[in-house]
Amino acid sequence: MSSDRFDHLQIQTLDRVSRILASFVKNKTFGMSVRKLIEAEHRSVLADLSPLTGPGSPCFGNPVLCKPLEKAVGTLTALTQAVSRLDESQIHWGVNGHSIRDILDEFHDTLRHARQLVIEKDLLDRQSRVLSRIILSSEKVARWKEFIRGILRELQEMFPFEVFSIAFTEDQSLTLYLYYRSTPQRDSQERFREYFLEYFRDRFGLSRETSVEVEEFFLSEEPDGFPGFDLKTLMVTVPDYAADLSGILGIAYGVTRELTPQEQSVIQSILSVMVMVIGSSKVISRTLSELEYYSTHDPLTGLHNRRYFNEMIGYEIQRSERHGHKFCLLMIDLDNFKDVNDSYGHLDGDRVLNQLGKIVTGTVRKGDIVCRFGGDEFVVLLSETSLSGGCTLAETVREAIQTWSFGTTDRGSFHVTVSVGIVAYPQDGNQIEDLLAGLDLVLYRAKERGRNTVASSRDLRTDIRSVRLFRLHTEEFRQALGEERIVPYFHGIYAAGSGRLLGYESLARLLNTDGTVVQAQDFLDLARKYGLLTTLDRFMLEKSLRTVAHHPDFSVFENGIPVLFVNLSSQEIENHGFLDLARELCDRFGVAPSRLVFEIVESDAIQDLKSMKVFLQELRSKGFSFALDDFGSGYNSFHYLRELHFEYVKIDGAFVRNIVHSPIDRALVGNLIRLCREIGTKTIAEYVEGPEIHAILREMSVDFVQGYHFGLPGPLSGY
Repeated sequence: MSSDRFDHLQIQTLDRVSRILASFVKNKTFGMSVRKLIEAEHRSVLADLSPLTGPGSPCFGNPVLCKPLEKAVGTLTALTQAVSRLDESQIHWGVNGHSIRDILDEFHDTLRHARQLVIEKDLLDRQSRVLSRIILSSEKVARWKEFIRGILRELQEMFPFEVFSIAFTEDQSLTLYLYYRSTPQRDSQERFREYFLEYFRDRFGLSRETSVEVEEFFLSEEPDGFPGFDLKTLMVTVPDYAADLSGILGIAYGVTRELTPQEQSVIQSILSVMVMVIGSSKVISRTLSELEYYSTHDPLTGLHNRRYFNEMIGYEIQRSERHGHKFCLLMIDLDNFKDVNDSYGHLDGDRVLNQLGKIVTGTVRKGDIVCRFGGDEFVVLLSETSLSGGCTLAETVREAIQTWSFGTTDRGSFHVTVSVGIVAYPQDGNQIEDLLAGLDLVLYRAKERGRNTVASSRDLRTDIRSVRLFRLHTEEFRQALGEERIVPYFHGIYAAGSGRLLGYESLARLLNTDGTVVQAQDFLDLARKYGLLTTLDRFMLEKSLRTVAHHPDFSVFENGIPVLFVNLSSQEIENHGFLDLARELCDRFGVAPSRLVFEIVESDAIQDLKSMKVFLQELRSKGFSFALDDFGSGYNSFHYLRELHFEYVKIDGAFVRNIVHSPIDRALVGNLIRLCREIGTKTIAEYVEGPEIHAILREMSVDFVQGYHFGLPGPLSGY
């Protein structure tokens, strides 16, 4: 029921009561007239009868005359009773009049309460309509300022406010949003703006020098007059959704009348809901912006990330193909970054990465794209650059990093170096996969050459595009393992004097689907990059043991099994469960643990001397033997011989292959052989590629030899 219907009901009821009261007044007036007439007649009759009723009157004692008198007295008595009843009726009419008045008062109170209930229900209905609009969605969050404008239009119909304000402080700056119900005059708008800025500066405790940004919106384009500053405000604080974000929203209205408690309650509840919506939307909007930024940027250095790089290199390939341009890719990798973290801590390690990004960005051209690929790897896209130009810039970057001094808080300063790999489009590949595979390969070559150097496709022994395995991704590599296209090739190890076969070194080879064979050196780095070295180790161990255990030609060997040398990655030193697996496999295939020798290159074996001692102790407790590969390549090799005991050492082939023509290498190899013989360690010379090398090694009394002079690695059936 609306307020108008309540007014109609009140008027209609008063009209009906007025008619009843008018009738009551008429009846009362008539009764009073009748009573006055009776009283007059009464007095007249009494006046006429009084001379006849007293003693001495003619009728006194005469019965004939007494009858009329008695009749007159009866009439007088009846009239007296009638007058009495009229008086009683007047008394009742008075009582009823008071009752009617009381009823009218009660009716008025009931009507007033009912009207208030209807007003409150109307307020609640309008509140519900406003709140029903406040339904968040991703689109509304992204455009929350426009979303608020729509809600305020609904609120304006319910409550005629003048200005709606939203204020946020973030990073010591103030952002103010003002929503006007209509378009004010310029001077009014400026006064409002200054009023709210001053208000919120005071609320947030900000100085007048604080950075301020104001956005203003108009719910209606029609101009309208605003009441000066005789305003009242309702303010609500935004919940603390984020540590560095504070906010207040409020509503200002002209003081034309006082708000009822019900109106204040409803407006306050709407503001409470809106403050949650606005606060959440602001935080979500900011979070979405941050997510959008960090989807293409590295959070530590602020450089673009790998995702952005993949998008840009695809675009660059299309652009270069269309216009016939060349471009280069540089991959920059910190040398021995683990040592920086271990020596100075991860905080300084992060500072190094951050500074490295700044050095690279400051060295390349403005239009070049620098990305952090992850870890300590950075990639640079040099548009419209030839391979020679890329090499020149790479040297500039390498020198700039080498000469930079990284200061620390309490440990002085230090320097770092980088290795850089370079490939060029289109000569090194015209697909993203080819170029990235080439980058991995040339960077590995730069590391192999001693670090702190630059390598390009010109430094490789083969064309980058011929190294097909580097185009494989993780799942493809796993597929090759699952299909057993990674197989062991066996390379013989012989006694140097008698030529008797000691055993074989198991070498991993990958068989492509087209029948071509890929050597281990061309895919081990890929396996290392994708964390598949331990998977490869275990696969090769099981397949190698199965092969030699079921081969029919080994009856001449002890227990019918040759000595089997199996390569391990450095990760297995920490993984003691591997040796349990090896013992289990030996039991399964009937191979004595004494016939199995685990082989690790010197650079991996000596990374952690303490862990290496533990590993060797457990290895020998299970009956296995150990061979140190590439012995002599480390600058502290003699120290490891003193600290650790090895059953075999394989002398680095870089020394062996030159002993015919290099007296220095010949002297080094001879001394290594004598040293190992004196401490009881067997020696194996690698890279024996001709009879002259073999003859010199026999004279030096090396124990065993291995190399192409005795045969190439191949499937076991070839022996």
